[in-house]
Amino acid sequence: MESELFQEIKDPKKKLFLKRFAESGNLTRSADEIKVGRWCIWNWRRQDDQFREAYDAAEEIFRFSYVNELERELQKRATTVDAPMSTVALFFALKGELPDKYREKAPDYHLPTKITLELAVPPYAKNAEEFEEISRKLLAEHAETETGTENRAEDTDNL
Repeated sequence: MESELFQEIKDPKKKLFLKRFAESGNLTRSADEIKVGRWCIWNWRRQDDQFREAYDAAEEIFRFSYVNELERELQKRATTVDAPMSTVALFFALKGELPDKYREKAPDYHLPTKITLELAVPPYAKNAEEFEEISRKLLAEHAETETGTENRAEDTDNL
């Protein structure tokens, strides 16, 4: 299947890299196997549009086969007790690869359709001194309210 996908790639080193990369999903190992550095692969991606498209396809081939392998293993674990890898670790690997499919679904809470907000707007002040006085008064009231709330929470903790 890979040879069909990478048919447009004429350079034998690039083609071999893509085949190895589609099998392993590991850029460094695949580059080492064909005796080039990682930087070379990134240069090929940057300079060669066909290679970049083939690279992306190879990455998807690996990801698809990897996810299929994980899912097969998870199905096997559902029916078998003896398994070498932790089922939890396997599940987290699947969540990482397919987050939309394996995400934790939050409960569907129904919120009220109408929400009323009450805003406290300070009264109009005639001058700066009056504004400061009103602000101090409002801040003091707010501090008293907050202290009262904390005291009530402490009281309920002691029950």
